[in-house]
Amino acid sequence: MSLERSINSKFWLMRQYMVDNNINDLGHSLLSIEQLIWIIVIVSFIIWITRLYLKSNSKKKSQIKKIFASLIIFLEVIKVIVTGFLYPQYINEYLPLHLCSFAGFCIIFEALFEQKRIINQWWIYIFLFAGILGVVSPSNSYPWFNYYLLHAYIYHTLITAYAIIKIASREAVPTYKGIWQSALLIALLLEPINIINKTFHTNYFLITNPGDFALCNLIWKYSSPYGEQFYLIAMCFLVFILFHIIYFVYKIFKKRSHK
Repeated sequence: MSLERSINSKFWLMRQYMVDNNINDLGHSLLSIEQLIWIIVIVSFIIWITRLYLKSNSKKKSQIKKIFASLIIFLEVIKVIVTGFLYPQYINEYLPLHLCSFAGFCIIFEALFEQKRIINQWWIYIFLFAGILGVVSPSNSYPWFNYYLLHAYIYHTLITAYAIIKIASREAVPTYKGIWQSALLIALLLEPINIINKTFHTNYFLITNPGDFALCNLIWKYSSPYGEQFYLIAMCFLVFILFHIIYFVYKIFKKRSHK
């Protein structure tokens, strides 16, 4: 779908409003002072909760994970409810079909089944990456302290922290096979999500366009001139590279810890 044909998206209408009124953003921009304050608070929270988790016994660890799971699922549900009441015309854009939303599904799956090895790899590569992306490159279509912006920061912080405590406690250990298991999951989800996007004019997984996310817009800027399909190729390539970075960073830290 071309950029012009995706103009019916709420995000692109908002972006057009910003262009028409010479507005660079509606309250924040990438790596602004306000966002850096958020990042400092988020990093401090993740360090604190990780230390607390590592010092806890198995019962306390289970309680912490249940609190995280409950909050993540609650935030996903409340987002749909709030949107349904306040902006019912946009409800199809806020269903739990975003990449980060699948973290909630995996939490439910973890609670029902004991086999978690593959799911742990998804937490390491997919959800950790998605959570960090949601914090580092948030939506810039909302003013500060807007419900959706606050929801995005809190939700992605919880996902990132949940993944990190699993890695720090060695409950989830990155493997090279896990990179391919994670890539396979995304590949299997892309086509059904693409069909949903075309049918309901949505932009789940940011397949159709970069939406209002600064980092994705940067990729769009340099890839779309060669054809819009190159945007999706560039996104997939970036994700695959980041999977490898996560794996090799872990291997480096593991090697140093044994010295």
